[in-house]
Amino acid sequence: MGHPVPGRVGAQPTKPKEGQDMKSFVVKHGAFAAMCALVLVFMQGCSKKDTPPTAAFTYTTTGLSASFRDASTPGNTAITGWSWTFGDGGTSSAPNPSHTYAAIGAYSVTLTVTSNGGQNTASATVTLTGNGSGENTTGIWRVKQGGSGNGSSWSKALGSIQDAIDAASQGEEVWVAAGTYCESAGETPLTLGQDAEYAVTLEVSYGISMKSGVSLYGGFSGGETSRDDRDVENNATIIDGQGIRTCVFNGESDDVLDGFVLQNGHGELCGGLCVYGAAPSVINCLFTGNVAEWNQDSDFSGVAAGLFNYLAAPQVIECVFAENEGTYAGGIYSLDSAPEIVYCGFYDNYGSGVITDSWDDYSSSFIWGCDFLGNASYEGGAICNYDYSECETTNCVIAFNSACYGGGVCNYPDAAVSLINSTLAGNGATYDEDYGEGGVGGAVYNLSVSPTLVNCILWGDYADTEGAEIYNDAYEGGSPSNPSVGYSCVQGGHTGTGNIVSDPQFTDPDNGDFSLQSASPCIDTGTAVGAPEEDYWGVERPQGAGYDMGAFEYEGK
Repeated sequence: MGHPVPGRVGAQPTKPKEGQDMKSFVVKHGAFAAMCALVLVFMQGCSKKDTPPTAAFTYTTTGLSASFRDASTPGNTAITGWSWTFGDGGTSSAPNPSHTYAAIGAYSVTLTVTSNGGQNTASATVTLTGNGSGENTTGIWRVKQGGSGNGSSWSKALGSIQDAIDAASQGEEVWVAAGTYCESAGETPLTLGQDAEYAVTLEVSYGISMKSGVSLYGGFSGGETSRDDRDVENNATIIDGQGIRTCVFNGESDDVLDGFVLQNGHGELCGGLCVYGAAPSVINCLFTGNVAEWNQDSDFSGVAAGLFNYLAAPQVIECVFAENEGTYAGGIYSLDSAPEIVYCGFYDNYGSGVITDSWDDYSSSFIWGCDFLGNASYEGGAICNYDYSECETTNCVIAFNSACYGGGVCNYPDAAVSLINSTLAGNGATYDEDYGEGGVGGAVYNLSVSPTLVNCILWGDYADTEGAEIYNDAYEGGSPSNPSVGYSCVQGGHTGTGNIVSDPQFTDPDNGDFSLQSASPCIDTGTAVGAPEEDYWGVERPQGAGYDMGAFEYEGK
């Protein structure tokens, strides 16, 4: 498996003042820098000109029945009205209606959409055969922009991802060709918390809704016969939230979302992908330009710009989270969930890269081989572990992140946290002059919690107030923090077995290369106890007489 290309940014995190909107807050404090090259490839969006909506729709037919789906693009305001005529005297005002005809034939169907900017109408001739001869029996539903077929081949592709999902059966797949898809599948209320007294219910609007038993694959050019023929990097398949809805909702599917760009999503709970009680595999996806909006009148908002998990257990593999904006998490927020996050990159987000939180059930995050570069938050620039949660972080690079508390990692009371063979460098804890607090724990901040650090390197981090590498704190009446640090290289030193204080001699730290030079004191000075079998790149450990400290095993070349 490979790694995304890193980017980096400097930022001065703080938190919004009463009544201040998050967007102006982030711009004021300079939390974003130029997008890394990987992200720029995919940054395509929907035009938002100050014009009326553009009407469009797709449909599928089975026998004498037809299912219609709105595919219109709004102007600068949301679409508020839908008026359908089905060509046989039937009408509907629903966004996505179904209609059954009395006889076979060709019918002229029209859709008129209305917004504050005006109206627009689209029409199409829908042919009903009555015998099902137009059905797709291939098990694969193909989608491309402008398609109006039944999905049975690329030449007969559907035009809507959601139409394909709705038509697919258990065990079937949806293949989507490159392009930008702006869809509106619906909305649903989600309740968080199992104790009725403290539960929170939020309304989530979404573009695409996954279905149990149906896997989604993007990155096609529109002619492939095998998934292996895809070129995801050069065939950007974009699900665009248009700044008004969450891109994708998954409330039931344990299947696959692979090869998509989720961008411009927007919601109080989540911008990119919301996983509610499911365990999907999310692979090769880019989350960018998504926003989890702060609402001071809401019980729970600004939660996860990229990916939100509740009672969920997703596998997130080789995904990139870049330039997203959330009050809490710019990347992933897991509540009462157990995600596995493997070979992912978190770059230039406002809000922590990964947050693990527990309300009713014990949350546990497993993080392996990930980059956290240039993220900024109020607490835990890269990773934040709230009370009673568990997080194991192995073979990760955590660098150039910033926060008021824990520029790299922030740990709260009774969290079970372990950092193994990870490199933390150049992270900063900044003092918040507006609130007169923070600036502690450049690499790691601990509040009445005792994490374990083994075979790690903490070097070149800084704090405006105290604790450039590790700061141990306690809440009033709480137990003191007492981290177990062993066989690690910590600038300034730290008590524990096998720790060293010598310069680790990174290859090129200013440019993000934290591999070890041949004379590094971190080579062969780690411990085998608890060490992973491979390093960040998948290189077998150990390569020499002993295990190395940090994310990279020295190969002697």
